[in-house]
Amino acid sequence: MQNSQETEVFVATAAHLLFGKLQTSGSRVQEILNDANSNFLRLRDATVFRGAALALRAAPLLVLAKEQIVFVALSGSKYEAPDKRRYAFADKKHSTCFVIAAGYEIEGTVSLKGSLDPIAALNSEFGDFFPIAEPTIGNIGDRQSVPAEVALVNKSMISAIEITVGEPIGLATSASR
Repeated sequence: MQNSQETEVFVATAAHLLFGKLQTSGSRVQEILNDANSNFLRLRDATVFRGAALALRAAPLLVLAKEQIVFVALSGSKYEAPDKRRYAFADKKHSTCFVIAAGYEIEGTVSLKGSLDPIAALNSEFGDFFPIAEPTIGNIGDRQSVPAEVALVNKSMISAIEITVGEPIGLATSASR
């Protein structure tokens, strides 16, 4: 059973995949990732993988450098900090987003307050880590995707980004082949 002060996360770095429990203390994972007062995350009961299938080791406590994280994926329908969500509503445009970050392809929905221009979003709307909802995440070992409700992407790891209005077309089409 998941502790309400912990959230199970799937973390991707350029070379490894990690699964574990992040202590949240009632905060949202996005807030923890964007917190400028800490450069590290603590993962409890972590498993380290090389590729999607080769588990290298289990670690009771693993410390990660935030700057090396490509994305953090959250799964499950339970919202991680329901008290904060109540006060976080803002009128936003929902758009399809596709990013390439450290070799991973992530496609899903972003919510923007302003323009759909990717440069404007990167410069003024997105924090260091920004959410892509209902993502399809490609290039994870032999699998087509990782199941997730949201992927929190490190914008410093992005090599390409596209933001459009409409239905996702790229990964959904290739995943069904």
